[in-house]
Amino acid sequence: MAAPRKRNRKAFTSSFVLGPDKLRRLVEIATESFQEASLDFDTHFTATLRDDREVTTDDIDELLSLDNTIRNPIKELQIEFVQRTIAGKDDVVKARCLVTYDSDDYKNLMVLTEADDGRWSSTLTSKMEEQLRRMSVANWFRPTIAQKLWVLPSLVGLAILVLGFAMGGFDFNRGV
Repeated sequence: MAAPRKRNRKAFTSSFVLGPDKLRRLVEIATESFQEASLDFDTHFTATLRDDREVTTDDIDELLSLDNTIRNPIKELQIEFVQRTIAGKDDVVKARCLVTYDSDDYKNLMVLTEADDGRWSSTLTSKMEEQLRRMSVANWFRPTIAQKLWVLPSLVGLAILVLGFAMGGFDFNRGV
């Protein structure tokens, strides 16, 4: 009887920046894990742009050459590392690591690993999650807002002064 298949899934919410070096690092981590377990595998990238155009490639450089501009950014990205075997007419997944990003989901990042070896699956999930968290941009908006909070009280104070002068001014000579 075959051992039950082990599956690890971790989903979380994060603002992150995935540049070429960081993407290559994710591929490197998966490659090392598959090679250490003596697993042959293929890598597939699928990017969906805001205009719903979908690009699928096995070449990281082709993915990196996409025009990921503000007008038509990548809204979904799926990176799959998979070992398949052909059993008769069926394509059987033996081991897999899937990293997905979906800008529309609250939990916008997800790592999923599947394999017969639970330890390998769990370790790879942890490594990929750690790398994704390193890419996180902590407090992307909060520092900007916190640094500019002085603007609101200043505007209120300025508005009071302008209204005060507009309604007859202030008499600074009048005693208290």
